[in-house]
Amino acid sequence: MVVLGLLNRHSLLYHLKHGRGAYRGARWDGVATARDWWCRLEPAPIVTIRTAVWLPGGGRLARGLETLLPARLRWGGFLAIGLHKL
Repeated sequence: MVVLGLLNRHSLLYHLKHGRGAYRGARWDGVATARDWWCRLEPAPIVTIRTAVWLPGGGRLARGLETLLPARLRWGGFLAIGLHKL
């Protein structure tokens, strides 16, 4: 298994941090871009996608609310894409 960790272009984090501070020059991708990568693999892998960091800032309220959000939502600032070949 291989896991790709990506900054999500389709997230609130992107809209707040893109091009600023430590995120200046960072690469932001989406699931569609990653799909283009893994579709080229032979044989095709089994793919699992999860996200985290929906509410940037990490305050107490953000941490509490994030525990209620399912990891399958694709709006989190961090994308984790697991690729597993049979």
